[in-house]
Amino acid sequence: MFLSQAHIYFFSKVGVDSQVTPNIIKHALWFPILVSVFLAATLLYGAAILQITRKEVFDIRDALDLDSAPEFNVLAVLLILSSIMMLIVIVGLGYLIHKY
Repeated sequence: MFLSQAHIYFFSKVGVDSQVTPNIIKHALWFPILVSVFLAATLLYGAAILQITRKEVFDIRDALDLDSAPEFNVLAVLLILSSIMMLIVIVGLGYLIHKY
């Protein structure tokens, strides 16, 4: 919620300025980079602690004498792939900032 509010505030201030220069546009790309860094870190953290959660769920399954439990490996793969996509966004935006 806070990030979306900060995003709206930033672009409302940039939009109020009548003269948009390439320098302002270059600095406007830093916010999506920052968001992508935090999102990639959160996704990697989620993938890292997923094995702990998986073990706890399987322990609960065994305690309740159930036959099956949800599979967490697919979620781990999706979290890692999403994190890789965020890293690609970071590299691409960094390239644009550095090039122009």
